[in-house]
Amino acid sequence: MRFRINLSLVFLLTVACVVSTNTNAQTITMKGSDTLGDEMVPKLVEAYQKSGSSATFKVEALGSSDAFTALLDGSAEIGMSSRPIKDSEKQKLADAGMMVQEHVAGVDMIAVIVNEKNDANNIPLDGVKMIFTGQVETWKRRKRSICPGG
Repeated sequence: MRFRINLSLVFLLTVACVVSTNTNAQTITMKGSDTLGDEMVPKLVEAYQKSGSSATFKVEALGSSDAFTALLDGSAEIGMSSRPIKDSEKQKLADAGMMVQEHVAGVDMIAVIVNEKNDANNIPLDGVKMIFTGQVETWKRRKRSICPGG
């Protein structure tokens, strides 16, 4: 419950900041991360609207990079990103006179589960990264590359 309240609070504070700077906006457009925009943000919007707000929202889940493009071209008031902003993106926003504020709304994670018939164990974090970034192509090569003594 505490986690849910904190997420709602972050969302509401972000919305309050945007609404206070754009009082003519009838609809607040949020673009970017599909990780956030597919399910979490629409549920937060719904909860916010149930609190009695007359604000309306348009949520477009396109991908994190689109968040910054949309902020720059004015097609969104809030950018949603499931990754930290890159220095180059931050600079473009600053050059356009925009102040960047990042708010962590959640943490994404993965679990690595290996079949019991597979003798790989104790895969270090760097090894997991190699698997999910496609640096190796076969399990045999992965095991040799990432498992100590493998």
